[in-house]
Amino acid sequence: MADRAQALAVRWWPLAALVGFMLWLGPSQAGNRKWLDLGVEAMILATAATGLNVALGSTGLLSLGHAGFFVAGGYAGAVLGPYLLGDGSIAPDFVVRNAPWFGPVFAVVVGAGLGTALALACCHLRGFHLTAVTLAFGFGVPAVAVLAADQLGGLAGRTVERIPDTRNAFLARGHTLAGVYYTSAVFLLVALWLARNLSRSRSGRALTAVRDGEVAARTSGIDPYRHRVAAFAMSAAVVAVAGWLSALRTLSVSSGSALDVQTESFRYVITVTVGGVGTLAGPVVGAFLLTFGLGLDVFQQHLRDKLGLVFGGLALAVVALAPSGLVGAARRLPGRRCPARATLVSRSVPERADPADQSGETPGRPPARPTLVGRSVPEGAGPTDQRGPADRPRTDPGTVLLSVRGVTRSFGGVAALDGLDVDVVQGSVHALIGPNGSGKSTFVNVVTGVERPAGGRVLLAGADITDVAAHRRAALGVARTFQGVRVWHRMGVLENVLAGGHVRGRAGLGRCLLGLDRAEESRLRARASELLALVGLETRAGDRAGDLTLAEQRRLELARALAAEPALLLLDEPLAGLDEAERDRLVRLVRSLRSGGLTVVLVEHHVETVLALADTVTVVHQGVKLAEGPPALVAGDALVQEAYLGPASGGGGA
Repeated sequence: MADRAQALAVRWWPLAALVGFMLWLGPSQAGNRKWLDLGVEAMILATAATGLNVALGSTGLLSLGHAGFFVAGGYAGAVLGPYLLGDGSIAPDFVVRNAPWFGPVFAVVVGAGLGTALALACCHLRGFHLTAVTLAFGFGVPAVAVLAADQLGGLAGRTVERIPDTRNAFLARGHTLAGVYYTSAVFLLVALWLARNLSRSRSGRALTAVRDGEVAARTSGIDPYRHRVAAFAMSAAVVAVAGWLSALRTLSVSSGSALDVQTESFRYVITVTVGGVGTLAGPVVGAFLLTFGLGLDVFQQHLRDKLGLVFGGLALAVVALAPSGLVGAARRLPGRRCPARATLVSRSVPERADPADQSGETPGRPPARPTLVGRSVPEGAGPTDQRGPADRPRTDPGTVLLSVRGVTRSFGGVAALDGLDVDVVQGSVHALIGPNGSGKSTFVNVVTGVERPAGGRVLLAGADITDVAAHRRAALGVARTFQGVRVWHRMGVLENVLAGGHVRGRAGLGRCLLGLDRAEESRLRARASELLALVGLETRAGDRAGDLTLAEQRRLELARALAAEPALLLLDEPLAGLDEAERDRLVRLVRSLRSGGLTVVLVEHHVETVLALADTVTVVHQGVKLAEGPPALVAGDALVQEAYLGPASGGGGA
């Protein structure tokens, strides 16, 4: 009980500190217009920075034009909304009387609409090109204001004629500015609540997975483009609401010059960077420090006209001294251990099913030409439930689940796969072996949709999936691990498994933002905890995935793949870099999965494991099938011995 109370205190003290500061500053500075106005400015900046952080922190999309959404939200919420609703022709009397209070709705709609349009145009881009498009958007906002000068007032902007009466707002006590202060506080808390819900949800994990490793995200059933567009739209909507709040504060809306828009956009970026990109508290910390710090008399006297120098200097200092921002740096203080985000809700974990030895791994790549040395492999620990959804392709045991027909794939004129045919039987372990460069990993990439073949077909339970995107194949029951481990290092261990089970959830962005996905989250977390116990990582659930050893990361990757409850699991060299104890552990686990009805395609160099584990072995050489059949038959094939294993079957390989 004491530990739970301590965990709750750690989780909630930043919010309690923020609310306490708000409730202290408002009444204590009610008669000091300067500091009360700075409080309003700080909360507006924190709201805008929280919006930007959704795009920058969750997906890595760097926008230098977000001030354009700020301006658009001000116009839509403070000018357009009251104008459309105020004449009484399209709204009932209650709405007409309170038309200014509907400003946030107009700001959200216009901001999200512009954000979606811009995202659809640029979210397929990467790095510099994406940032350049957002920069151009920011430059275009003043031009639009000039072109629509009669409606928008040109660069000088428009005066807000109808504003909400905030004098009767919570704790305002007839003070208009205090009313704006508490209104801004409420909207900041709402923005933080939405951001928190997103970070702990299925959609939030998908965004982070896309940021940390897009290929692994796609093969886990996550559509990167759709999630980037959704994140950008939400980000723009929150910033637009901040623009409406700013209109309440200044009683005007103006785009200013293109330089003004870019300076304001850069200010948002610096605010998030100083506080901590990707953290919930970072935008608030950065906004309050910058606003109140720059509001000091010493700054106003000497640096008021040198904002570019101040922001640039802050950016350089933060990058050099605290790349993860102030919040990130605080989390890394000596003696302070912060759990990964995935463990914000503690959960009991079932006992591990496999108590095998957890020895460390031996780094390095296995030899390309392994030896055929017979040895016994322990039996599996028992069957595992692998029931999939009813809409997935189904086959009976003993029938063909995966059929690859005449697949070709070339790189730079060199054929990695050259008319390859492979049939994988339901409920079997089908191994693919061959020298380095023989096309094994290319085969896995083609089957999982990471690469598209130049010719041939890929069939799953008789259905042609050759042109089906990788994230849709995951929904059909295809999962994989990678030759080079691709866990999401900055996510928690439990979070990795939860993201791997993305296709097992149904909650959309709206439900996630409103916190209406809790029942589904509990189910997914329970399943993820079971899988961590299955692979022996239940005690590491609260750690960052990047802190695991190589052997542990391979087990985590397997648990992540199993979270999708696949019908077909492709393991791409899962034993690479593992010692004997870890290899035995993985063999037992694969055997138990096969006992539960899971179909496994095993790409592996370690031939002794292949011979002990596989039901069927396919030997690939230079993209062509050299031999196929039961392990003992393939191992004794003269052509295989000569071309792959070497003329002396019992000898060692390099």
